[in-house]
Amino acid sequence: MLSEAEADKWKNAKVSVTLSMPSMDHGEVQVAAEYMEPGVFVAKIIPTMIGEWKADITLETDGKSSTVSYLFSAEP
Repeated sequence: MLSEAEADKWKNAKVSVTLSMPSMDHGEVQVAAEYMEPGVFVAKIIPTMIGEWKADITLETDGKSSTVSYLFSAEP
């Protein structure tokens, strides 16, 4: 179980998802994720076309940020 201070740290964290197609030059779509519970954030983004996509997920807390990338394929 998290302490109250640890839970507050998660509540104050900012998580965003930036979606792009590396093989195309369509730009990016950025969405802020919604806090659900400590360690759980949800962002709903629908890819606009079939193909390979990259989601860059950024977590910001305590003045620091970290980004991870996730590659996936959108299919009909």
